[in-house]
Amino acid sequence: MNEKHLIFYPTLFRIAKRSKTSKRNKKRTKTSSGGFRRIMVTIREKIRTHYAQLTKQQKKVAEHLLENPELFINNTASSVGEQIGVSETTIIRFCYALKYSGFSQLQKEVFAEQLRNEKNALTHHQETTKRFKNDQHFFTEVVKESLDRIEGMLGTISETAFEKVLQSISKSKKVLTVGLRSSYAPAHWLAFSLRMLCEDAQVYNQNTDDIVQLSSRMDKQWVLIAFSFKRYSKETLDIVRIAKNKGAYIVAITDDVLAPVSQNADIVLQVPSTDSSTLDVTPPLFVLLHAIVAGMSVIDSEQVRQRILEYEHNFEIYRTIIEE
Repeated sequence: MNEKHLIFYPTLFRIAKRSKTSKRNKKRTKTSSGGFRRIMVTIREKIRTHYAQLTKQQKKVAEHLLENPELFINNTASSVGEQIGVSETTIIRFCYALKYSGFSQLQKEVFAEQLRNEKNALTHHQETTKRFKNDQHFFTEVVKESLDRIEGMLGTISETAFEKVLQSISKSKKVLTVGLRSSYAPAHWLAFSLRMLCEDAQVYNQNTDDIVQLSSRMDKQWVLIAFSFKRYSKETLDIVRIAKNKGAYIVAITDDVLAPVSQNADIVLQVPSTDSSTLDVTPPLFVLLHAIVAGMSVIDSEQVRQRILEYEHNFEIYRTIIEE
């Protein structure tokens, strides 16, 4: 077996590390939509900044705000409190904790953010590509922008967190990847790649798998890797909660450390995205998945070597049979 099967070439990371932020990217933040962008960041950043100081009940409010902002737009403070199981006073104190003057100001900012997010991911992606349509170096510009996003991920995922994920997979008896809608493709790719590298790996198939049946076999030796990006799937969150209750180790791959899936995760790997687009997250996401697979090749190199040899042997037998 050629040693190249077991070597990780972090070319993309090296290129990304050397890449510079272009003037084009700097100008992009000064568009007419910049005001809305600042509002969106303000809400999430305020929650992130003050989260550790919030009371248990206030954290509950924060989590509901991130998961269901429409609830806060369409209801009074007392009605929101009643629906999520806290007092109106808790809602108001939550607003004060985030330095808002009251519920009305929070409500206005959440509404402004939702207006901006009405653009779907495809529309946003089309707007992004319009910047390059008259550029003779379209392909080069798209690659450079992808590298910028990869570089951004280097600041959101630590080596320590990455190593913990590898160790959890290595020690597990079963890895279950979960991703619905657009997240199914990366979840499937990761499970497929890990089958040769760990004891057992499977992707959750919404059409054929029964999560209740799967959960009956879950225990502390299971690792569930959940993919969850805007707009967050409720079914993914439900599966994560079930797995967490069964003692499984939860790895969340998401676009925000405060995303709903993070609430039940043992570790969060944040892949930064732009605005509401799930298409632009693809380059850094697959670099991360490649790094996980490559890391597993190194951490269990001898075991992986044996599995690859066995696979190649069986493949040769199968190919011989087909040729005959």
